Amino acid sequence: MGKPDLLDLAVLALVLIAAVHGWHSRGTSIAGRWGGLVLGLAVAVAIDTRVVTSGWLLTAGILVVGLLLGVALGGWIGDGIARLLQRLGLGGVDRVAGVVASGFLALVAASLLLSVLAHGTGQWAQAARESSAIQVADRLHADPSRVTVPVAGAAGLHGLQAMGLDKLPALLGRPAGI
Repeated sequence: MGKPDLLDLAVLALVLIAAVHGWHSRGTSIAGRWGGLVLGLAVAVAIDTRVVTSGWLLTAGILVVGLLLGVALGGWIGDGIARLLQRLGLGGVDRVAGVVASGFLALVAASLLLSVLAHGTGQWAQAARESSAIQVADRLHADPSRVTVPVAGAAGLHGLQAMGLDKLPALLGRPAGI
């Protein structure tokens, strides 16, 4: 593993900023928003597979509305739970959970971004390949295509085809039949 460099310091700064944000946002609020995002996506995909769409624009609209409504509902529920935990004297635990969740999500996002960047060419790609953060992250998380392809398969080919994303598995080196 290489020595830490400026890119690693940027990743560390991102994680620290996210952790501070998590302290203020609280763990249950973050979990509620992410749960709402997943639920909103699932409902939107279910609706889209039952509605004969006239094209990618309607599919994209259904997905965006589902995601936004899911995040809003999940955030509302999470905020309510956060207020309840505060009244029960467990606000500190909720804040620590927010620090851990936000820091973890920032680290995952940074590692995925660096993974994509490392596959390119040029100075930034070289820096990403030599980054200590990316080397550690590569050992800690799975190949993103192992996550995205099964999710795409669960979403069904209809929604992917409507958005022109039915070629995604081939781009990720997977068989076309998802």
